[in-house]
Amino acid sequence: MPRYFVWNIGCQMNAADARRVEEGLQAMGFQPAPQIEQADVIVLNTCVVRQSAEDRVWGRLHSLKPLKRRNPTAFLALMGCAVDDPEALAARFPYVDAFIRPSDVEGLLRAVAQSGFAPTTCPSERSEEAGTAVPPSPAARWSGRSGSCGDPASPRSVSPMRRSWRSSAPWRRGGSRRRRFPWC
Repeated sequence: MPRYFVWNIGCQMNAADARRVEEGLQAMGFQPAPQIEQADVIVLNTCVVRQSAEDRVWGRLHSLKPLKRRNPTAFLALMGCAVDDPEALAARFPYVDAFIRPSDVEGLLRAVAQSGFAPTTCPSERSEEAGTAVPPSPAARWSGRSGSCGDPASPRSVSPMRRSWRSSAPWRRGGSRRRRFPWC
């Protein structure tokens, strides 16, 4: 029976997405792997709003290159906020099989099904009446949309773009606390 391993880093919405990924993979017939080396499908679910989290994601992705070399049939997917430009990421990380945007659990499950590992079909391709499709995340039910970290209208959004020294606005010094924190 094929096995999966989901490595999750980041926000609460990523934890919800990771649960949905695990539920979808289990519905497809996968079993959880106790260690990443034993998995046939490896999913790195990322949130890179903070620089330290982004550094950990790239480090973890580089650490999986020898594993992928030893087991080239393993399916490796990068999912979440780190996937801002899939083409550039594919050039930088050619050993990664799929780059999935935030909250696109259905896209990930389709990619796994197309990889040949899945013993059954993707849950989204089954009948809705049977109740086997992966349910939407709590935020999607609340807002009526899935949202992503880069979407300022999303309940998932922390900032309109990923933070880094290049894109963050400088913190304004001075001023009263009331101006900076109106809820106080």
